[in-house]
Amino acid sequence: ILGRVSMDFISLASKKEEICLMSDAQIAAKHFGTISYEILTALDADIERIVI
Repeated sequence: ILGRVSMDFISLASKKEEICLMSDAQIAAKHFGTISYEILTALDADIERIVI
């Protein structure tokens, strides 16, 4: 994966059709020393959310 960060936007280039940046908010929260609610509410409103 190649990418570039510009302000609050990330551009990615990948050979795959679909990529997953974060699959589990609880794992991300543990990594950053917080709770999953904080991870999910900190995401920008422009980011598409898919609940499975």
